[in-house]
Amino acid sequence: MLRLVLLGLTFVGATLLALQFPPATDIQPFPGPNLTVRLELNNRFGGDYRIELSLPIVGQDVGLPSEALPCEFTASIEQGGANVQAQRIKAIVLVGELGQAHTRQYSAGDSFHLMRGTYYATIAGGAGCPAATARGASVRIEKQEREHIVGSVVQTIAGAAFLLAGLLGLIFGVFNTRPEASLGRTREE
Repeated sequence: MLRLVLLGLTFVGATLLALQFPPATDIQPFPGPNLTVRLELNNRFGGDYRIELSLPIVGQDVGLPSEALPCEFTASIEQGGANVQAQRIKAIVLVGELGQAHTRQYSAGDSFHLMRGTYYATIAGGAGCPAATARGASVRIEKQEREHIVGSVVQTIAGAAFLLAGLLGLIFGVFNTRPEASLGRTREE
């Protein structure tokens, strides 16, 4: 019975730690005029997603200006050949800056919800977005993470503790078994 509990602790701890890793993100160059880009999105869990563009910073701008750029393109999300989501984007909005990478992150269009599964996103119509094509932008589908730092820390600590307790319990349990008990004999014999 104790071994089953220890195996359960090990499994729960490993699962908690495995859930901390974000899914891989497919990043492609933003398509030029009359071109399309196809992105693969392996979604382990349902969630809210959005289209993000990453543009290099031009010049020596300091700080984060309030910036919305006209940018017209089409994005469609498919699963198994069926169209799940389609958007016609008219503008991109600045949402962040990575100073050490000299890039700015822009959000395009509305957020959308995807369930678990593999999806393919097709981005087309880069001619209507001269800022992105001229700067050599990249595009990706990004999961919107909520701010849950305390929950993530607790989940990581609990996962590591459960995994460690389960593994150590199983290891010490193997070394602590008496050889005569494993043969079916007792000390009185």
